[in-house]
Amino acid sequence: MKTIGIITITVPGSVICQEEIARYGMQQSRDGFTHPPFIVDTLSFSYYKELVARSNWQAMSDLIINRIKRLSHLADLIIIPSNTPHYAFEQIQQDSPLPILSIVNVTVQTCITHHYKRVLVLGTLQTMQGGLYAKPLEEKGITPIIPENAFRNEVDTLIYSIIANQNTLAMSDSLAQKIDSLNVDAVILGCTELPCVFTNNSIPHALGASLKTPIVDTTRLLARAAVDYGLA
Repeated sequence: MKTIGIITITVPGSVICQEEIARYGMQQSRDGFTHPPFIVDTLSFSYYKELVARSNWQAMSDLIINRIKRLSHLADLIIIPSNTPHYAFEQIQQDSPLPILSIVNVTVQTCITHHYKRVLVLGTLQTMQGGLYAKPLEEKGITPIIPENAFRNEVDTLIYSIIANQNTLAMSDSLAQKIDSLNVDAVILGCTELPCVFTNNSIPHALGASLKTPIVDTTRLLARAAVDYGLA
């Protein structure tokens, strides 16, 4: 059984990922109690926030590679439960001493599996505006829908409020209504903190603003992919 190395970017996103590794892993095990071992590297989010604000993906790659090297003798694979740093994924993958699973690839494959044709992409401003998901989706014949400017700013504000552990109930309820009013097949929660505040029947035991629109939960999808790899 392989050990999963988790590079924490934000604690809320990492915690959801860790919980899902344990839950899904035990669900897949014969005895109901076994999941792949995992080890977590956690820096203060302030280190990453500055690089995201400047879209400095080379420095992001260098920082994450430094963290991966700290785990290189303890883990067998690496996951980064955060979407925006995946702008640096190709460079990180090239320089990493360990294999890395891509949250973008896992998410796009799920959209293909479910035959989604129009998907709303939510995330930080950089994720929505910079096209992190646009090209990979379009290459598979899926149309990415990016919110208009005011909507994008609301989502970005919500994300940073979650990270700062602020009350997000009113914001998430308002955004849930807007999401459900759009003509899309699904919504990609393209920020690993968003599953903290959005839920539907596909997310067990979750609390938050309930969506009628199908959810593509990037955080939990990455965790499950890591478990499948770890158990292989």
